Amino acid sequence: MNIGIVIPHTGASQIAFHTIKEINRIVNNGYLNDIIVFFEQLTPPIIKPNCSVMCINELMSFKGILITTTLDNTTMAIARSVNKENKIIYYVWDLEWMRPGKNIYLYNYNAFQRVNKIVARSSNHAKAIENYCNKKVDSIIEEFNIEEIIK
Repeated sequence: MNIGIVIPHTGASQIAFHTIKEINRIVNNGYLNDIIVFFEQLTPPIIKPNCSVMCINELMSFKGILITTTLDNTTMAIARSVNKENKIIYYVWDLEWMRPGKNIYLYNYNAFQRVNKIVARSSNHAKAIENYCNKKVDSIIEEFNIEEIIK
């Protein structure tokens, strides 16, 4: 099973740290080996990842489960994922649409409506997501845990 995780960059950020730490935990324990981190912006990694790291443009040849983490990379993943067999899971890391310049509903529409699964980080996030896009959250997972997200 191939798993891809799309993050804005691998540099110093909370999402990059938790993603790479979780991948290293899974790979070091021998659970999964076919994990790829896709990034939007090239930066030196905050910690050394024990997996492949590729630019988001490489999504066109990816086949498997894809976990996205932002509105932008979810939209890019939908556009670049030509393989209809891919399962796209949007793990809503942040409530970005509440920030100035990100509250463009028609742009954000695909990120919520064309994914296979939406995962929230808390019950408060779930309520905000359901209020914003009128779509039920599939699950609530507080800590970034790949095994729980892909269930």
